[in-house]
Amino acid sequence: MRIINGTVPGVSRLARLQVELSKKARQRLKWFDYYNSRSHNARLTCRHFDISPQTFYRWKGRIKRPYAIRKPKEYVARKPGDIVEVDTLDVRPLLGIILKHFTARDIISGWDVLEAHSRATSNTASGFIDVLLRRMPFPVKAIQVDGGSEFQDAFEEECRKRGIKLFVLPPRSPKLNGHVERAQRTHTEESYEVTDSSFELPELNQALLKWEKVYNTVRPHQALGYLTLLEFLEQYLGKENVSLII
Repeated sequence: MRIINGTVPGVSRLARLQVELSKKARQRLKWFDYYNSRSHNARLTCRHFDISPQTFYRWKGRIKRPYAIRKPKEYVARKPGDIVEVDTLDVRPLLGIILKHFTARDIISGWDVLEAHSRATSNTASGFIDVLLRRMPFPVKAIQVDGGSEFQDAFEEECRKRGIKLFVLPPRSPKLNGHVERAQRTHTEESYEVTDSSFELPELNQALLKWEKVYNTVRPHQALGYLTLLEFLEQYLGKENVSLII
């Protein structure tokens, strides 16, 4: 591994993340050390390490993200706020119109936060962080997303500024975001398919906010013994530790 002034490239950043790298991760860092030391010659790097160009470029795209990491195996959600999954969904209310629906679901409590936008960009996604932090009734420690472009750039920077861990799923693995994927289905069937909203964004977001309140505080959940999510949280955390703003 190439060393400059006694320091392995990238070590200070990795140390700040406080993540123990696996053997495979250390090997991938060697790929890019070699790549950088050979005038960014990808073909030579692939030959040297006997890897395919597809594999190299897939990881090259991911290593550009300085703050997002893949969730370490030892990181396990144990209480509300430890991991919140965030995902987007295309909504087609009218011919030729596509809206972007954002859902955040806490994987322990099942608490959801919803918002619609005309586009899914990193700026709108970073704004959604403020919404979910305000409307989740507990602190959020980590967010998990897929590799969509809306969860890069401004979104990643916003997570960094707020001290929120950002976990990014490997390609083609939606099942690893199964909690929020199931939430998208529920909100499509129980909100979008029955709403009287005109689908103008201000009116739609008001309708989503009302539905969010019903889903979290009124609708009973069979998996919770027919408690509401709010009742579950108050039992789990204690009423004094649930800060509800909706």
